[in-house]
Amino acid sequence: MAQICVSHTLLIVSILLGPVSWCCVMLWFAVLALQGMHRQFVQTRQIQATPCYRCTYFSGCKQLQCAVHPDSALTESAKDCRDFTPSASPQKVTWWYQQL
Repeated sequence: MAQICVSHTLLIVSILLGPVSWCCVMLWFAVLALQGMHRQFVQTRQIQATPCYRCTYFSGCKQLQCAVHPDSALTESAKDCRDFTPSASPQKVTWWYQQL
């Protein structure tokens, strides 16, 4: 009798905890996805604050972004770039800039 009572109790607990644990895992993945999207949004806004993608010397190439100052392209120090020359057709900020 006690063995049946224990097995029924364990069955009820597993039935209740299964969906709860599944919901917790899904919530964890949703939070991680939102954090990643927020991080990409913040990085894109920081990149857009720099004048690099509007410069003539900005190539848009991942390996050599700026022909004049490749070490400071898309960084905070690029905001004061004295070699900035406005481009007639600015480059678009794309997804790969976030990987820098």
